[in-house]
Amino acid sequence: MKILHKALMPVFLMFSALALAQGGASSCGELQANFQQYQACATTIQFTNSINNPSQENFNTSCIGDNLQGPTWFFIKIKSAGDIHMQISQVGNSGNETDVDFVLWGPFPNLDNVCGQLNPSHEIDCSWSVFATEQVSLPNAIAGQLYVLLVDNYSNVPGEITITQTGGTGSSDCGFLSAVDILDNTGAEITNLNYCKPGTKDLVAKVDTSDFPGNLANYRYNYKWYKDDVLINTITDSTSDTNTITVNETGDYRVDMTAYDSTDPTVDLTNLDISSDEITLSFFDAPDITLQLSGGSCLAQNPVLHAVDNNGNFDGTYQWFRNNVMIPGAAAPDYTPDTAGNYYVKVANAGCPPVNSNSITVYVAPQISISGNQTICEGTTHTITSAISNSASLTSVTFRWFKDGQVIPGATNNSYIVSAVNQAPGTTASYELEATENGTCVSLTNATSITISPKPQLVSNVNLEQCDYIAPNNDGIAKTNLTQVYQAITNNNPAFTLTYYLDSGLTQQIPDPSAFTNTTPNQTIYVTGTIPTSVCISNTATISLTVSPTNVASYTNMAPVCPEINSSFGFLDFESQRQVIKNTFFPTSNVTIDFYDNENDAALEQNPLTNTTQRPIGPTVVYARIEMGNNCFEVGTFNTEIYSAPLQSAIGNVAKCQSDTLLLSSKDPEALAGQNNAVQVSYFYSFDNAKNNANAIPKTSAVNLPLGNNPIFARLVNSNSQCVSITDFTVTVFANPVLTQPDDISLCGDTTAVFNLDSRIPQITSGNTNYQVTFFASQQDLNSGNAIPDSAAYESAPKTIFIKAIDPTNNGCPSTTSLTLNVYQSPGSPDNPDIIEECSSDGFAEFDLTSHEQQMAGTTPINEIEFRYYIDPADAAANNSNVISNPGAFTNTAISEQAIYVRLNGSNRIDSETGIACYRILQQMIYARPFPENKLNDYPYKICLDIDGNVVNPAIVDAGLLHGDYDFIWYNGSDAIAGNEIITSNGSIFTTEHEGDYSVRITDLTHLTLCQTIVNFTARNSLIPFSLTGNPTELVAFETDNTITAVVTPPSDDFEYSLDNTPWQDSNVFTDVKEGIYTLSVRNKYGCGELSTMVVVTDYPRFFTPNGDGYNDRWNIGGRLALDKSNVFIYDRFGKLMTEITANETGWDGTYNGKPMPADDYWFRINYIVGGQKKEFLGHFSLKR
Repeated sequence: MKILHKALMPVFLMFSALALAQGGASSCGELQANFQQYQACATTIQFTNSINNPSQENFNTSCIGDNLQGPTWFFIKIKSAGDIHMQISQVGNSGNETDVDFVLWGPFPNLDNVCGQLNPSHEIDCSWSVFATEQVSLPNAIAGQLYVLLVDNYSNVPGEITITQTGGTGSSDCGFLSAVDILDNTGAEITNLNYCKPGTKDLVAKVDTSDFPGNLANYRYNYKWYKDDVLINTITDSTSDTNTITVNETGDYRVDMTAYDSTDPTVDLTNLDISSDEITLSFFDAPDITLQLSGGSCLAQNPVLHAVDNNGNFDGTYQWFRNNVMIPGAAAPDYTPDTAGNYYVKVANAGCPPVNSNSITVYVAPQISISGNQTICEGTTHTITSAISNSASLTSVTFRWFKDGQVIPGATNNSYIVSAVNQAPGTTASYELEATENGTCVSLTNATSITISPKPQLVSNVNLEQCDYIAPNNDGIAKTNLTQVYQAITNNNPAFTLTYYLDSGLTQQIPDPSAFTNTTPNQTIYVTGTIPTSVCISNTATISLTVSPTNVASYTNMAPVCPEINSSFGFLDFESQRQVIKNTFFPTSNVTIDFYDNENDAALEQNPLTNTTQRPIGPTVVYARIEMGNNCFEVGTFNTEIYSAPLQSAIGNVAKCQSDTLLLSSKDPEALAGQNNAVQVSYFYSFDNAKNNANAIPKTSAVNLPLGNNPIFARLVNSNSQCVSITDFTVTVFANPVLTQPDDISLCGDTTAVFNLDSRIPQITSGNTNYQVTFFASQQDLNSGNAIPDSAAYESAPKTIFIKAIDPTNNGCPSTTSLTLNVYQSPGSPDNPDIIEECSSDGFAEFDLTSHEQQMAGTTPINEIEFRYYIDPADAAANNSNVISNPGAFTNTAISEQAIYVRLNGSNRIDSETGIACYRILQQMIYARPFPENKLNDYPYKICLDIDGNVVNPAIVDAGLLHGDYDFIWYNGSDAIAGNEIITSNGSIFTTEHEGDYSVRITDLTHLTLCQTIVNFTARNSLIPFSLTGNPTELVAFETDNTITAVVTPPSDDFEYSLDNTPWQDSNVFTDVKEGIYTLSVRNKYGCGELSTMVVVTDYPRFFTPNGDGYNDRWNIGGRLALDKSNVFIYDRFGKLMTEITANETGWDGTYNGKPMPADDYWFRINYIVGGQKKEFLGHFSLKR
């Protein structure tokens, strides 16, 4: 068996250390995706094999006879052109040799999509043997091209693969086995690529020589160093596998290394493989940053901090700090602070340590306020305080106070005391505080106003005398209204609010000074006051109170009076009574007389009575108080009375229709209910007329009142006292509904129609939705209230009906009118017309829909009807424009049958509700009747002949239709030409023994259309198979094609063939026939006979599956019946005999000594005799599990 390894990657990747992994890919997909890792060459280096085929990939090859077991994939790059002979060997980890196979494909310029190209056309060598060593032949290897090598670990045992070159003039490229790396001085990878000037960095080129063959001391190394692709250093023929340079500038550094064996005379020094490595380093200047400020150091001045690069080439990061705390997100060269504090910026680049700039402090103005406006009293002080809300952001604050915009000398604290010392009483001043932070940021507070109020003054003492006339009236104790001296004590200043006390210490306040009861006949009262314009309390004034005993006098009584009309009170003329008392009892004294309801009010001088005081009905006693100055002189009483007026009886309101009669005298019983006999009633149109007894309404005559609410006033008079009461009620007059005579309703129908009487309600009521309308079939029903129950669907012949309307919103007053109903006859016949039929081959035909118009018109003159034809009944009902445009030549739109809707519009009578002429809609059915169905064969009917040409079976032609439903006429020749009728045949079945052309005319009798179909057909002779043999009858197919040919006599194209019930075929040849015994059959396609015979194919199955499922469980030679004698011997791949099968045995079950054998390829030998000749055949098959 033959295989190759893996395809080569491009030259520029050959230095990759990945190639030193010494392992192949586990799948072609992995090789294709990461081919750089899987290069191989002909060396003594061992590669790790694979097991289990995890990808389950398989490829079409010329030799591999089973699924891949443990594939390992490589690629090989050709260094020198020519033939290459290699050896692949495999050992397990235990050191034992194991079965290895291979396939080699190529050449390929690259490995893009290489897995799809691994097919026999690219296969170079392949082997699938039982050996642990395989020989690979690669003829005419092309330099620089790549080859894919698949090594399959058929034993599936973990181990190592070795690929060595055993001959040939070509060679594989093993340059990938060595590589150079750029490392640091310790031999480690360089991970830090950034450095700070003036620092330097050593770059060490290190060659990996672990795979170099021969003596390493004989090797020489060449190094070329580049910076940004410019050569900067060259070392040749060095004996050291390391080389170092020192760098201090930014750039891309690369080393190219070549190595060779100085003792090898075949080395071409001009064509050495180059291994390279490169690294990019950056060197940075140390940052030098100065912080500058623009805009001022106070936040209110919008300061901006600038980080200035003194080197002019800074390429790094910025981070701003405030009060040594990092500011998130502040990473730009400039920063605009929004908070006071000490700022600096930390800068850094990729190679140098971070550097802090100088710092700058930014200040903020104090956010300060002072306490609010205040009013103080003369003689007190007030401290104005301040508060700073941002004190945590401040460092050093100074203060200055201002009064009315002027600096207050010496006022530099954060508070200020205001008093009469620094502000005159009775004035208001405005104060402000200025605060300055660090001498830079200044803010001025709100202004606050301070007012100093002066103290108000009362008259120091006032005398007050009171009469003591309340029993006992000689003890000097009485109630007194102290507030009566208000004007005297305040010097007539109404702004004062006074407070009264019993003691000079002002601790015992008098709760009700308007009703004070003294404790001694002579008592001092203490008074203080306040006014709204001052917060100060006045000086303390005194009232000297004296209470003297007094008797109660009797004065002249007042005459009784009537109460005010419709009121429960009356008015007394106290001015006249005051003059009577003065002239009678005090004609020469200067006195003040006031009147009160009771002795307490008189004592306290509260609630005095005047001419406007409402006095209740009934007798009463009035108290008169006589004073001289503020001092009580005398108290007396007199009697008076307010009469009772007639009762205000409730009179009910009246609601009437406009035509109703009303007499006001009918309301007298209600007006006089409960009155005494002295009360009389009369009626008026207004209150004033009733009050003045003017223009009374005649109450025994009918009252003519306008529509709407009419107030009526009843005057009730007591003839004894002449006292009057007035009551009222309302007479509401409602209008009868105003009705409009409705238009007639005229509907289309036959003798009756269904009328929607409600449709006239808007016209009757003129749109007044308040009206309730009822319909009556006759005047009698109107009179009896027997209404039409369903006025929206009232079926009636022509007549006049009666209407009544009431307005519930206007007292239910009624009105009546009438409505005329007419019924017009609809045009045309009430019955649908006869159907229309036409013949059709596809369910569609042309119809003359107008052919039945006279039938549809009925008794209506046809010239009075407009016929309109519709497909949709809704369109017909709507009488819209979707008419059939050409009803005289209409093709149906629904297959086979369709209903057409014909609207018959009258021309002389119009439906009053729709404005449409009376119409009728009829349904016209149309039918597209099918032609009789052609059920005859489209191929010739066969007349069966034997080998001698005799008719065995005539041709039988069955029309397949019922004779009673159809009529049949058979003809000689095509197209059913008259005169060619076959008189003896008129049924649905026709029989003939003669070849020729025929036809039949079929007529459908089930419809009036009598649709006809003419069918042409042919009758032809066909042979019956006479004999059948297989060629060969017995086929031993070990080394031949498995082909069986059916030989029939007589031959005919009408025959078809089958082998063991396979589908019938036109060919008499069967190929690829597997081993077995078969039935070979031939038949006439048209039913003229069938024959069968037996054939035998001797061959072996290529695999079997002994899994007990009943299918392919045993392996044996099939069709051994064709052999005279046979013996079969089965071997494993190592040549060990598994079993022997004789002619009568059932075959091998895949076991050896009762033990199941593994899935594998097995070999067999059969010795057999056929036709008297001894023969032997060798082959192999697969056991699958």
